Amino acid sequence: MTTLHIFNQGTLQSALLQRCIETMSHKDALIFIEDGVVWATDSPLTSQLLGKAPQNAGIYVLSEDLGARGLSELKAESVAVVDYNGFVELTEQSQNTLSWF
Repeated sequence: MTTLHIFNQGTLQSALLQRCIETMSHKDALIFIEDGVVWATDSPLTSQLLGKAPQNAGIYVLSEDLGARGLSELKAESVAVVDYNGFVELTEQSQNTLSWF
């Protein structure tokens, strides 16, 4: 993986998420953490934005943050769930990280 994009902003920052997705390549990954986990839920806006992500780019959500916000049951099918260990593994596999805070 080339770059791991870390996104922690909520739904008021849809333009920032759009810019994040536009900068991604097919070798990149995106993980939603903190308030950003709302983007991992099954909604029309999420589908629209994540549908613009490059094919083969990994899309992940941090399970602990998803659960803390009571959103575990609402996760979109296109998003993979990882725990803290998985987050560390994604970080280790990437050449770069880019935080969208």
